[in-house]
Amino acid sequence: MTSVNSINEWMNCYMRYRFSKGVVRYYLLPLIRDHLDRPNNRGLPIAPLLQLTIVLRYYATGSFQKVHGDLRGFSQSSICLCIQRVSIAFASLLNQFVKFPESLQEQLHNVQEFHRIAGSPGVGTLLDGVLIAIASPGRKIAEIFRCRKGYFAINVMAAVGLRGKVMYFDVRHPGSTHDQTCFDRSGLKMIFEQDRVRGIILADDGYANEPYLLTPYVDPGTVPQRRYNAAHIPTRGLIERNFGRWKRKFPCLKRLLTKVNNSIAIICATAVLWNIYIDWKFPYDVALPNFRLDPRAHVERRDDLSGLDYRDLYTLSFFS
Repeated sequence: MTSVNSINEWMNCYMRYRFSKGVVRYYLLPLIRDHLDRPNNRGLPIAPLLQLTIVLRYYATGSFQKVHGDLRGFSQSSICLCIQRVSIAFASLLNQFVKFPESLQEQLHNVQEFHRIAGSPGVGTLLDGVLIAIASPGRKIAEIFRCRKGYFAINVMAAVGLRGKVMYFDVRHPGSTHDQTCFDRSGLKMIFEQDRVRGIILADDGYANEPYLLTPYVDPGTVPQRRYNAAHIPTRGLIERNFGRWKRKFPCLKRLLTKVNNSIAIICATAVLWNIYIDWKFPYDVALPNFRLDPRAHVERRDDLSGLDYRDLYTLSFFS
């Protein structure tokens, strides 16, 4: 009977806050406690644990701040301040939790696991952009945030690895910015131009081909090109499914009604929490002493070729 009650308690906590009670209290709270603690009781500050649970509930439901305040007995302005503080605290951890594998062994393991999906060799990460709807920023800058779909948004660019873990995250661009422009201005392009990470990038046809970035053929005319697309599409589909899972995990991302700066902090905070969730759900150690890279998953880069020429060479070499 006790075990049944424990399971029900775990499920109730998970459904309300997207994390178990132990993770919230003993892992998430210590990460941001220093940002939430106050040196005295001036202004009757809200306890850090209560601030954290309020904000996690907001992320998990996306309902109005006034509703959260009524449920907790706080004003809407207090709820807004909690969301701002906790989101900024988690967003400050972005570089700690959102990053590429540091060791060569982990990078090669990434390449091999991507190869197992549909046979695309040499893939190190997947790239795509997603539009997060926001309230109108107002004044003269509003139209800059209007995206091609007609609503105000922030164009979020992300690179995703195995298990859907985010390895690069960029929230600097308004919704009117093209995906290629986001990539050209990003540090991700510099990382791959300098060959600091093993593998190549798979992206959709909204990006230009590079020796380290490959897109599908819009109109494949040969058998190797069709085979290339058949391997490219299911592999890259992982990132699109990942965006859907991320938004379902944190329904507040369906439309953020906060100010632009707070919306950016919330988006970054949920990216950090997403990676924490992935690490807790799928813990594993890739630094295995017996790990060996499959030769079929390895690709030599050719920086002397243009992006289109390299894609043709890649297609003929591995899909003929």
